Amino acid sequence: MKIEVYIPVLLKFSDDSVVFKDEDLDIISQKVFVNFDKNENELLRRNHLDYFLKEETLEILMKNLASHGLNIRTNDILGEFYYYHHRIIIKFIFQVADDFNGLRKLRSGINEFYPKFIKECVLDHINSISITKAKSFYSYMMIIIPKNKHQLNNYTDKLGSVTFSIIESTNRFLSYGYTHYVRISIPSLNVYYDKEISNDIKVDLINLIYQNLLYEKKLNDRGIEFSDNLYENLEKYNCIDESKLTSFWNSTMEMLGGKISEKQAHNIDKHNYYLTLIGLFISGIVLGQTIYDYFGMRCLLMYIGTLSIGLIMFGTARYLKVKNNN
Repeated sequence: MKIEVYIPVLLKFSDDSVVFKDEDLDIISQKVFVNFDKNENELLRRNHLDYFLKEETLEILMKNLASHGLNIRTNDILGEFYYYHHRIIIKFIFQVADDFNGLRKLRSGINEFYPKFIKECVLDHINSISITKAKSFYSYMMIIIPKNKHQLNNYTDKLGSVTFSIIESTNRFLSYGYTHYVRISIPSLNVYYDKEISNDIKVDLINLIYQNLLYEKKLNDRGIEFSDNLYENLEKYNCIDESKLTSFWNSTMEMLGGKISEKQAHNIDKHNYYLTLIGLFISGIVLGQTIYDYFGMRCLLMYIGTLSIGLIMFGTARYLKVKNNN
């Protein structure tokens, strides 16, 4: 089973109006990216971030996870990294057993790992050349999880925190849409899915985290004087309260269509879609009968062959389009 973890990060500066000049940003980027392996494969960059974490970095994470009782080898971890100006995104892909039930431990191990990682790989390099110092950062974790027997299988699971379903439209032939469950809590946003989840949904969720959570928190903290101690600042300010959580929940439902009325409308559209397919199927049978009555078996076989080839070509084209998009 594959678990994806995203950590969108927004940097907090002593003066948040700072905009680095191109030459300063180039120097910072060079200092930052020397700690990573560049993703040179253009095809891979469609589904992955620009840089990969090195094995020695993953070994540190592995030890953190082991301290929480999780035995995950570095070969089963892929770490990715993105940085530009005020933003950092860290991504992990973990290959775990299908009956994995250590999500809380996984989250705790990652939370212990990445503050020091960000400080050493980004903040220290910014502060070495910039007069305006990076004092802290805001972050919020997003976890993408295939549903298994330990997750969201019953009614009470869905009442544990703020949980709602969203429906993702699909370009697949004869498939109208996929349902994903979004669970929002103070430690993280979790997305559970039965079938594949597109990069578009992941991008939308990350942008929602930035827009309606991290930037909102940063604006609210404008008048606060941050100390020079990163870990003290993180403990005080890198957290969300229930009012922020409720606001984030509302905006996420609004953007992704989690309202009851929108789901009911989708169900009606879905039924209409399948009724249309049934109507087309019946029309095809009637047309075939007419061809047989007027032109005989040979023309009927030609009609069936042409129709079958057309459907196969259409279905294959749709499949390849979806595969390339993902």
